[in-house]
Amino acid sequence: MDQLLLEDILLYILDKVDRESLLNTSLVNRFWRRVALPNVFRWTRISGNWKVAGSQVERILRCDMICSLVHKFIFRVEVWDGTYYTLAGTPLPFSGDRMLPNCHLPTQLVKLLCKMPNLTSLEFFVPEDTTPLFADAFSEDGLRLPSISKLSVSPFCHFLVRLCPGLRQVATSGEWQWMHSRRGALNRSHSFALMKSLAGLPIESFAMWEWWTPDILAALFESLPNLKSLRMSGGGYRLKDHLTILSQFNELESLELASVSYLSVGYHPPKCGSAYDGMTQEEHDFLDRQFTAAKERAIIYVAYACPTVKRLSFSANGSVIIRHNKHGISYFDEETNVFHEISKDMNAVDSELEVDLGYGLEV
Repeated sequence: MDQLLLEDILLYILDKVDRESLLNTSLVNRFWRRVALPNVFRWTRISGNWKVAGSQVERILRCDMICSLVHKFIFRVEVWDGTYYTLAGTPLPFSGDRMLPNCHLPTQLVKLLCKMPNLTSLEFFVPEDTTPLFADAFSEDGLRLPSISKLSVSPFCHFLVRLCPGLRQVATSGEWQWMHSRRGALNRSHSFALMKSLAGLPIESFAMWEWWTPDILAALFESLPNLKSLRMSGGGYRLKDHLTILSQFNELESLELASVSYLSVGYHPPKCGSAYDGMTQEEHDFLDRQFTAAKERAIIYVAYACPTVKRLSFSANGSVIIRHNKHGISYFDEETNVFHEISKDMNAVDSELEVDLGYGLEV
């Protein structure tokens, strides 16, 4: 009993320490190795170019014990063709990475994932041009990854969705790569394909970096009308254009939008940091007031359009907790730790946006 109690205490402690400390602890003796190893390999990452990723897959594949301990697995491959140049205009001496994986790697990766019975979270990121190779390898009849509940994928890797019947959370991986996909640059086909693949699944949380448009949001609602959490990060968009569709998510409780300056709610600060150097204190104060007013406009829009939303976040501007009661609507700003009562309706907010706020007239 004492030994079991000691191990429980140690496991709790080890769960709080960093990965390097865990690795060092596992090298002390057999007892510490047995206690620490589950935490060491609970989170496992393979990253690098194809050569590095291939050797790491083979190494882990040879150890069944490690595979059984993995709960979160990240497979991230990024390659460089060596086309960058020095400031003098001469080619760099590095000739570049091998741009395609070993022909056996996709199949070996399938074997590796199938040997992880406790895997609950998978992040999968590969160069866009190689996705057909992995789609073929993962198309094997009967292949399933039932333990996975959280999935993050790079462009055109939606083929993984059908293998994970227990999915609850889905996100896009590689912010820049998703927004600047070469194959989907014009028609955003990678985003529509991912959303379509999720139709009918009990997904509770969805996060995507995109150039959000009403058409994209409408496609998401068609596939996942019962979302509880939605993250709309990425490029700028006009928040008002999305309110009608957002209001139809009747179970939505948590919503994250782009930064306040990207929502067309009356705050457009200078984009270049050097633009602030010559500003007076009065000009800085004006920008602060403008930001506060714009943030509240966004909160009011969401509070009235989406009464089920309890938590509203902005990509770089903190979060607020929204409350509806018989006296009206209020919110708690977690960044300033201040409660606010909403005294304006949406018509009043719209009227405000007709006023020139100094850094661009909103229309």
